[in-house]
Amino acid sequence: MHTENSIIGPLLTRCSKNDRGSQKQLFFSLHEFALRICYRYTSFQEDPEIPMYGSFVKLFQTIRQFNGSAEFDVWSDLKNWFKNILIDTCIESGKRQLPEVQNSSEWDTQLIPLIEEETFRPPSAKEILDEIRTLDFHCRVVFNLSVIDGFTYRDISSKLQIPNSAIEFKLRKAREELSKLFQPMSTIRSA
Repeated sequence: MHTENSIIGPLLTRCSKNDRGSQKQLFFSLHEFALRICYRYTSFQEDPEIPMYGSFVKLFQTIRQFNGSAEFDVWSDLKNWFKNILIDTCIESGKRQLPEVQNSSEWDTQLIPLIEEETFRPPSAKEILDEIRTLDFHCRVVFNLSVIDGFTYRDISSKLQIPNSAIEFKLRKAREELSKLFQPMSTIRSA
């Protein structure tokens, strides 16, 4: 860990001074990580590289604000800090593509059907990720923030500027849609 810190610290210092070679090195070090995050938060209609590149611009513009711990793993601290930039950029990008919500009726709750147990073939990780990408913007983002990234309802509410009841509804709706992957042969009945 100490060796990585001795390498990453000077690299970040050079990046904060707009050293293009260092920025390129950091870009290639974080590219795959960033693309995976953006892929989860974008739909099939969106190119995940667009918010990823925007996130790198924000990273390099704000890198002086990064305050990694010299005692711990600076690389992990940087990745966590950058992950928040990536998520926020994807959310901003997705919000720009949405029509404005006029009233709260969109956030009304619905009953979730109960699923009868039957034999099924578990979906692959790619099938699950592909299905997540088909969810509408709010369902996809709420699901990713809550289930995959472990954000609290309060954090999600703050990021998306929607009430907790909307988060619960969108999370329930996302889970309902995703549960279809696990029941291709199942019978659905109302609760």
